[in-house]
Amino acid sequence: MSDRIWTEIDFKNYSKVKSLHLSWPKPDEQPSVYNLEIILLDGGGDEIGIRFEGLSDFKLDEIHPDLHIWLNIIDLRPDQLEGLNYRVEELNDHYLKFYCKNLILI
Repeated sequence: MSDRIWTEIDFKNYSKVKSLHLSWPKPDEQPSVYNLEIILLDGGGDEIGIRFEGLSDFKLDEIHPDLHIWLNIIDLRPDQLEGLNYRVEELNDHYLKFYCKNLILI
């Protein structure tokens, strides 16, 4: 899947969360960069992985075993917001939202 670009993917088809991994540096490590990896499944069991790098204003309100996330990714690069290139939010309940510097399909 890594040869596709994120704009080619209909994220409405991938909503069931298989895994969610949030990582951050040790307190003494610089720079302080937070990353999030999400693997989503579609109805047929196909999966897509996305790594969001350089998170800012991260919000995750709830998490449970049957979590579904309908992602909306907005390209902010034309706005030149100090290196924050994407705004990511969950479409229905807005319990997940953040900005990030980069996103990579994995």
